[in-house]
Amino acid sequence: MRWAYVVFWLLLPSWTPAAELLGIRAGGHWGFSRLVFDFNRRVLYSVVPEEGKVRLSFLGAEYRGARNRK
Repeated sequence: MRWAYVVFWLLLPSWTPAAELLGIRAGGHWGFSRLVFDFNRRVLYSVVPEEGKVRLSFLGAEYRGARNRK
């Protein structure tokens, strides 16, 4: 029966609707810059450096904008 409990909790995130990206804000500060991603609820994220760039990934989030824009 314990396996059913584990499977339930593993599948639970797939039943919840994706968090919606409401907006992106940017600001320049003394010595650093800041990006703020506004979602309609809290999301998990990861930051991975890639050849002079940074890749941001948001778990359980939805964005319908353009990809790979330069």
